[in-house]
Amino acid sequence: MYSILKKISSTIFFGCLGLSQALHAQATYPEKPIKIVVPYTAGASTDTLARIVGESVSKQLKQPVIIENKPGAAGIIASNYVKQQKPDGYTLMLTTDGIASVNPSLYKAVSYDSVKDFTSLTVAVSVSNALVVRNDSAFKTVGDVVDYAKKNPEKLSYGSAGVGSSLHIAGELLNDTEGINILHVPYKGGAAEMNALLGNEVSMIYIPMVSALNFQSAGKARILGIGSKERNSAVPDVPTFKEQGIEYDSDTWYGFVAPTGVDTAVVNVLNAAIETALIDNKDRLEKMGFTVTASSPEQMDDAIRTGLERWKPLLQKIDLFQKM
Repeated sequence: MYSILKKISSTIFFGCLGLSQALHAQATYPEKPIKIVVPYTAGASTDTLARIVGESVSKQLKQPVIIENKPGAAGIIASNYVKQQKPDGYTLMLTTDGIASVNPSLYKAVSYDSVKDFTSLTVAVSVSNALVVRNDSAFKTVGDVVDYAKKNPEKLSYGSAGVGSSLHIAGELLNDTEGINILHVPYKGGAAEMNALLGNEVSMIYIPMVSALNFQSAGKARILGIGSKERNSAVPDVPTFKEQGIEYDSDTWYGFVAPTGVDTAVVNVLNAAIETALIDNKDRLEKMGFTVTASSPEQMDDAIRTGLERWKPLLQKIDLFQKM
């Protein structure tokens, strides 16, 4: 009887101690500047999102939020850096579906585990990929492209921002879904592929909606379709692939993580602050082409696992599985 009571007392003591520590963490955090690591260059859409969120979080939590750009190796450099930092809530990273879900199946040298090495905070926004052609293109719909490609194998080409990029995956997903073979031409970044389209080097390109809007508004190109489940509010007249009779979803997402092991109370503070930042800036972000998601940490965990299961079979089919 004594031993049972002792165990119960110990359980209550450590439970109360854990609760006390959590409440203390929530009450005192943050006590110094917070750093958000961005795996891409300044000016990229990911960088823009991080700065908008960071500015709001700074005001809410009354601490500076510093943006640190660590580009290179498709986000692997930044991911390896962040996973090695203290799990104290002072180092965060803006990650993407590509970094978390595609890289592990694409690169042999990935030395991080997207599930085990990071603490999920939120999927902040979803990002539609758009299929874009020159203004003088004969193609008016995605269906036109598919029909021509079926009758003329390997006569069309599409540009992307590089082998293994979400834009490359978007193109191969259409090939796989429709049983066609539009040839892939990789470029070093979004600007290069847009210049290639204008220079008539490729028939079409896949670019994020954020970039597609600028491209179309400048009168340089036309958006044929949006690779998401729903239309984008920034261009409500442009139909999705599905509305054009093609079962297709190439949406990607941007989110925030921290090193694994961050206290739950701190995670809750960060999730709430980022969510507020996203909601307060919703109109601004959606005019830029983002769709605000503001998920829970648990929903982000699910999104990463779902992505890992989704993209591996496609990369195996197109002979890119761990070939980089």
